[in-house]
This record gives sequence, structure tokens and C-alpha cells, in this order.
Amino acid sequence: MTSKRVRRAAESRAAAGRPHAGLPYGYRRVCDTQTGVTLRWEPHPDQAPIAAEIFKRLLSAYMTSR
Repeated sequence: MTSKRVRRAAESRAAAGRPHAGLPYGYRRVCDTQTGVTLRWEPHPDQAPIAAEIFKRLLSAYMTSR
């Protein structure tokens, strides 16, 4: 029963054009000022460089361990 409700909610959000999960670190929402509807996600000016550096270090560690 829970699985059906979760699946139904996910399908409803997708049909409405809403995201399935929360906003990932390094991004911010750009919303319509009148309706409050999310128009798009864009890189957060403070967080995006940090996220990029984390990814770069993880990828480097992965590649050197191979």
C-alpha cells in the first residue's frame, strides 16, 4: 500500500513538473515572482564551486586507486 502511495505521489509531482526530490547541494531555485513556481535550477554562486571541488577530489582519488 505504501509503495503504491509513494509511486502515485511521484507520478503526480512529475505530471505537475515538480522535482522528485529535494534540491541538490550546489544549486538554487529560480522561481516565478508572482506564482512562486520553480522555473529552473541554477548553480548557487557560493556552493557550486565547493561541490565542484568535492567532485574533482573524489574523481581524482578514484582514478588514482585504480
